[in-house]
Amino acid sequence: MHIFHKVLSVLALTAAVSFATEVFGGIGVTIYGTPDGVHVVEVIPGGPAALVGILPGDRITAIDQVSLKGLSQDQCVEKLRGIPARPLEATVIRDGESLSMVMRRVQLTIEDIDPTALSNWYGKDRKEFNAEEIKVFAEAKVVQNTSLLGVMRRGQLISSAVKTPSDDIVGVFVDKEQVFDAPAVTKSQKAASSSLKSFNRKLIAFELLTEGPASLKILDANGELISSIEHQKGLAGINTVSWDGSKMPSGRYLVRIEQNGSVSGLFAVLR
Repeated sequence: MHIFHKVLSVLALTAAVSFATEVFGGIGVTIYGTPDGVHVVEVIPGGPAALVGILPGDRITAIDQVSLKGLSQDQCVEKLRGIPARPLEATVIRDGESLSMVMRRVQLTIEDIDPTALSNWYGKDRKEFNAEEIKVFAEAKVVQNTSLLGVMRRGQLISSAVKTPSDDIVGVFVDKEQVFDAPAVTKSQKAASSSLKSFNRKLIAFELLTEGPASLKILDANGELISSIEHQKGLAGINTVSWDGSKMPSGRYLVRIEQNGSVSGLFAVLR
C-alpha cells in the first residue's frame, strides 16, 4: 500500500490509495493544497514543469486563468491533469511576483518498484540503496517506449539512502514520443515582457514593455501551430498586427508572444 500523507503527487494517486501502474497526462510536480491554490513541493527533472522553470516553493493559483482558490486538493489535481499534449497555462506566484507559464501535459506512467526484485538484483545481503542504484534497476525494467524521469517514495524524489524491503517506491516514466518544448516559457524564468490585449479574426493587439522585434504564434486547443507572425518593429506599448483568421473555427486558442528571450502565453476565445 502507498500512503501519501500531506503531500499529494500530481504524478501519482490521491492520498491513501494503492496502485501498481497508472497512466495519465500530467506536468511533473508534487503538491499540497493551500487556501488559494497549491504549493509545489517537488519538480520532476525533465518534465514539463521543470522545463518551463517551475520551482519547489512556487504557488500555483490558477490554471488556464481559472482560480484554484477554494478548491479541494483533489479538484486542483484534476485541473492540472488532462489529455497528453494539450497545453496548460499556470499562474505561478514566486517572491510576490505573478508569472504565466505555459506548457504541454505529457503522458506519465507511475510504476511500482518491487522491493523483493530490487533486493535480488543487487544481492539479498544489501540493506540500503541510493537513488542512482534504484534508477539503474528501474531503467532495466523500463516500460516499452518510455524513459525514466525519476524515482520517488511517498510522493517525494529519493535523495538519500533507502532501506529495503520498501513497498512505497515508484518509478516515473514518460512516453518517449512526447514533445516538451512547445508551448513553453523560457527556462531562465524571466517574467513575461508582453501581454495580449485583443484577439479577433483580423487583428491581434498586445503590449510590449520594451522596444524590439517580437514573434507571435497562434496555437489551437490541442497545441498545434496555426499561424506564426514576425513583428519586426515592436514598440514599447500597444502594438497591433493583422492576420487572417476568417477560416478558423470558433473556439479557444493560445497566443504566444516572444521577445528578447522572454515568453508569455495567453488563452483567448475566437468567436
